Amino acid sequence: MLIFRGTIVAAYGYVETKLAEIAVRASRLAAYSNMRPKFPYQMNRRRAFLKAVFASGPLAQYSGMANAFLDRFEASSDLRHMKAHAHMELGADPKGWGVTFHDYTGVDGDVCYRRRRVRLAELEHEAWCASRFSRLCQRLYHRLGQIGILPASID
Repeated sequence: MLIFRGTIVAAYGYVETKLAEIAVRASRLAAYSNMRPKFPYQMNRRRAFLKAVFASGPLAQYSGMANAFLDRFEASSDLRHMKAHAHMELGADPKGWGVTFHDYTGVDGDVCYRRRRVRLAELEHEAWCASRFSRLCQRLYHRLGQIGILPASID
């Protein structure tokens, strides 16, 4: 169970790091330098910045792939948050082994307690999907590196 949770956390950690790097490197290009006066630390702002970057200028040719990727990333925010931050209990019930995640989240300004029971097979599938998504990020990142549009260093 822990290996599947770890796979999910590691996959999305990789994706978040690469999105941050792409945002920093793109902001150093003249075409995008005045789009954002400072680095967008919050993920929703970083995603909006990247959508704007891929909508114009030299990276516009990758807007379809990038927007599909960013939309999928946004859709997975609940999965990422719960697997990374929730308390996890492992146990069996009449249907078999599974994990129960417990966490608190904000809903319309209020704090909401959530509990989600996940079977081993479902957690394994989520880990597999997260790994594939991380691989998609690697392909996007590699493709951007191949064309040489982004500055090579983020020093």
